[in-house]
Amino acid sequence: MPLVIGVLLETHPGERRLSVVPDVVKKYQGLGAQVVMQRAAGRAAHFRDTDFPDVSLVDTAAEVAAAADVVFCVQPPSAATIAAMKPGSVLCGMLQPWSSAERAQQLVDGQITAFALELLPRISRAQSMDILSSQGAVAGYECALI
Repeated sequence: MPLVIGVLLETHPGERRLSVVPDVVKKYQGLGAQVVMQRAAGRAAHFRDTDFPDVSLVDTAAEVAAAADVVFCVQPPSAATIAAMKPGSVLCGMLQPWSSAERAQQLVDGQITAFALELLPRISRAQSMDILSSQGAVAGYECALI
């Protein structure tokens, strides 16, 4: 049974990023994973659904969460999305764990393993996972282009 990776549509106001881009989806699929994605998840980042071939498209975040073994997000998902996740699944993204004790408790109660990427140590071994530097660089490039 292949690993199922879920990609959520970001709904926070002003959020235009997407947790996974088409090239990364192809890599996951090449490793045997299936990808389920919320319809129009990439629209704000200027990706069309057709840019993600062989991806299962669903209408709601709850459908993504219920189907996935691993859920990727940029911003923390809603309580309803977390409630739809399977026990034993994994949530990975910028989860802002200090901002909501209720969300943290919901993850514990749901037996969901959560990785708040913004809390990864900024050391040499973890450099490839350092999202603070990479997101800062993206913001700098955006400013230069504007």
